[in-house]
Amino acid sequence: MIFVICATKAFGVTDFINQNDIDQTVQQAIKRLTDGGVEYSFECIGDTDMINTALHSCCDGWGVTVTLGVPKTNPNVACHYGLFITGRTLKGSLFRGWKPKLDIPR
Repeated sequence: MIFVICATKAFGVTDFINQNDIDQTVQQAIKRLTDGGVEYSFECIGDTDMINTALHSCCDGWGVTVTLGVPKTNPNVACHYGLFITGRTLKGSLFRGWKPKLDIPR
């Protein structure tokens, strides 16, 4: 664990949450640490439960979750519709939002 913490700090990580060291959910800890949630969250491992965690970690009104990982099994994401009504956004990362027919020259 020490190696992971040191390695992440080399990439600019300022805070690190180990879910084994907290008595609340990860998203609750993130919201407390950031005074209401993050503006951007990234799900990088392809775990659909983590997509939910990332969405819940975002602030109400403008939080954006970007999915980078590819799920091995069960690619369906189930999340409460209220997350989107309150302004959160879930985005994919394939082609960085490009529209191949318009953005890639022939």
